[in-house]
Amino acid sequence: MVSAQNVGIVMKLRQWIIAILLLLLVAVAVGGLLWTRPLPQPSAEDSSPTPGKKTGGTKQGQHPLVDQRPLDTARRMAATAGTPDEQGLAHEAEKTGDHEVDLAFFDALRTAQLNPPPLSAEAKQIAARKMKAQQTLKDDQDTLALLTKKLASAPESQKDNLQDQIDVAKAQADLDQDELDDASEDLEQAGGDPQSKIMRLQAEHEEGDHNVAPAGSAVNPHEADYQAHTLLSVLRAWQALREKRTMLQQAHDEAATKETYLIKRHDQLAAQVEKDRENRQAARQQANGFSRATTATSREKSRRSRPPHSG
Repeated sequence: MVSAQNVGIVMKLRQWIIAILLLLLVAVAVGGLLWTRPLPQPSAEDSSPTPGKKTGGTKQGQHPLVDQRPLDTARRMAATAGTPDEQGLAHEAEKTGDHEVDLAFFDALRTAQLNPPPLSAEAKQIAARKMKAQQTLKDDQDTLALLTKKLASAPESQKDNLQDQIDVAKAQADLDQDELDDASEDLEQAGGDPQSKIMRLQAEHEEGDHNVAPAGSAVNPHEADYQAHTLLSVLRAWQALREKRTMLQQAHDEAATKETYLIKRHDQLAAQVEKDRENRQAARQQANGFSRATTATSREKSRRSRPPHSG
């Protein structure tokens, strides 16, 4: 027969078990809330460039000369593609982003050529120094070409002297090339040569194509645990897939914003083309009117200048 003391012990043990189970459920719920909390979105201050961070040659508060985000986003998402289907789609997105960036570089170069920036007083001085350095380097190259031509047909007694002159001319050309490079860099920093800056960014972009992370290199290993039999593994898979979904949504929003901008840009260019066509037609009609008026005036003068016929 079970004593009252044993019954009390069993009841207390049961209460402790229930309390521990409740605590475990609370801990699991808190962990789930922490794992599945919304991801922090970058604020305007976080997304602004910092003094020590490269931003594609732009200063704080300025827009980049060339928008390379389509390719950067495609490559970042390609690194998270875990399945063959995802990797195939990521490859197509990367090709599209690369083409979009190539067009952006072409458009930026064309815009810089058609709309040269106004030069400040400092930039004008640097531009004059650059032009002088270019002319000096050209003179060096002409001198080198002339000395090399003379050396080819010179007698043996003069070849050593000509070779010394060629060596000196090469050294001088190297110094003048350094001067030209310094002037070009100074002019670019002063904002007077956006074309050089764009071409430098383009070269960096093409060089960066060789250092791209392979597809699937940043896949979260917990993504495949959604069919696991433990609650912790399922929660980890849930969090990994949720983070991936958030990244995809951000990429989608970025693409939608870019699409809106391109549509607006297309409409502006179409309106400009139509305006240019109307201006050309108006100029052509005005020129035809001037031509007809000039012809009529000439005929009238010619008629008046004829001597009258005697009767």
